[in-house]
Amino acid sequence: MPQPLYYQAETFVRITWADDPDYDMDAGLEEPAVHIALHQDNTLYSYGSIIRQDVILANETFTCYGVRSVFTFPASRRQGYAHRIMVACEQSIRSMPDADVALLWTENENRHFYEKAGWTALPNMITLYGEENKPDTHHEETAMMIFLSQRALQQRSSFEYGKLFVGEEPW
Repeated sequence: MPQPLYYQAETFVRITWADDPDYDMDAGLEEPAVHIALHQDNTLYSYGSIIRQDVILANETFTCYGVRSVFTFPASRRQGYAHRIMVACEQSIRSMPDADVALLWTENENRHFYEKAGWTALPNMITLYGEENKPDTHHEETAMMIFLSQRALQQRSSFEYGKLFVGEEPW
């Protein structure tokens, strides 16, 4: 991502989500990710990113593509930009031959937005993170998923009512 856009995205993320004491600013933009940005020249309007992360459900590992840091600057909202970001994220994830599931977390008031984009809310799924043998529970937001592989579709009810370990940190 071009440096001026990177700095704009980093600033928005820091201002919006840095009040969470567990939020790791560097993890959001610097690690390997697919960056999707709507911009004109060096002006960023909307942004989202995708990471690849293996997740574990009932001792079975699944390849997950996580969507995170989706935002639109306030002056550019209500123009469909975030929806376009989500469509691009989904298309990118669906093109990954190893993708089993796509996952994001959101506040309850944003569920409808993601459901309109084809995501399924999993309010009963328990998200675990941290040390695998002594994990913490991520319970602040609702998990949303897209089931992509046949194997994941067959395990859908296990995802919906199970415990999913996502690694060191939720994204």
